Amino acid sequence: MWKKSWTVRTLGRWIVVCVLVLVACNTRPSEIVEIPDGYRGPVEITYSSACGPTHAQSFSKTDDGWIFSKRILRVDASGRLCTTYEWREGYGKDEFYYFRDGHRVRKLNEETPHTGMIWARGTRQSGAIHIDHFFVGTETEYRRATARSVP
Repeated sequence: MWKKSWTVRTLGRWIVVCVLVLVACNTRPSEIVEIPDGYRGPVEITYSSACGPTHAQSFSKTDDGWIFSKRILRVDASGRLCTTYEWREGYGKDEFYYFRDGHRVRKLNEETPHTGMIWARGTRQSGAIHIDHFFVGTETEYRRATARSVP
């Protein structure tokens, strides 16, 4: 009986370790995307390109003592940003904000019915350059914009 219980516990521990390793292997730096206050429309962030600067990084500490680095990306008034940051595939807890006068004024939710402001996020690639794209606006504004662009 003791041996069976020990084997089950050991197997359970190994499963937890394997899951944690798999999750950790598919992570990337989280990003804070700052969008000019009031901007509505498409946004494109071009990564791994010589056309722009490397932007600031922010460090935040959680209650349990972990420190996470987040890349801060500030989109211009035309909805574009070009950065030398490398694009990395994987999970990251990204955040989106409207900013004005150098301060974040409102957090923007992703694809949440009735409150979402970030829609249709995706990535396309051209050689080593990756472009992250999404739409900023209400769900109704997003649907109108996509209805116009369909031939």
